[in-house]
Amino acid sequence: MNAERLDERILPSAATTTWAPAGVNLLWSNVNNWNGGLPTSSKVVIFNGTGGGAASCTYDNSVQSANQVVAGITTQNNWSGTFSLTGSLTLTVSSLSNDNTTGFQWTSQGTISQAGSSDVLIIAGGGTAANNFWNNGSIADMMAQSNIYINGSTTLRITQNANTLGDNIIIGQDGNGGSTLEFYNQAMTLNVTLNAGIVVSDNTADGSSPN
Repeated sequence: MNAERLDERILPSAATTTWAPAGVNLLWSNVNNWNGGLPTSSKVVIFNGTGGGAASCTYDNSVQSANQVVAGITTQNNWSGTFSLTGSLTLTVSSLSNDNTTGFQWTSQGTISQAGSSDVLIIAGGGTAANNFWNNGSIADMMAQSNIYINGSTTLRITQNANTLGDNIIIGQDGNGGSTLEFYNQAMTLNVTLNAGIVVSDNTADGSSPN
């Protein structure tokens, strides 16, 4: 039997679930608010300005552990809502190997708002900026400051129209090395609020001991 080799240039496309709130609340943990089931580590979360309009989403303390890691977060079609992390739980965006449809891909004018220091966003996996990029909108809460961890030999590219940063970005919080923050081809000034900073870290929780 002859077997054909698949073209390595053809990348797989991960399963997706799109925010389409229809429940009695706007909670991440409500299965009725998703058209592809609750987010999991094998799915890319999509916030779509067409299907979900500007409807915001809240990630609170009702989110179960199985729904706290996703393969990606993507914004589409000028989604302009707010994604609020309020539950003192970490959200991990962990790209799938050899799939550049996964990862953190924030391209619309929406806002990520973290209510406090324990509402952490971790971006991991993927390796290159083809997976993880922020080119529009804001990552900030004017009343609080939290952290974004770039782990797992990951590159996060900040580019184009990224607007406001109110978080500390901690590179290599996991202590494994190889992670990168890249500023590339910005079309506007990135506003930094709340004395936010960039830290090259070891594996300490607060990033206080750079290596």
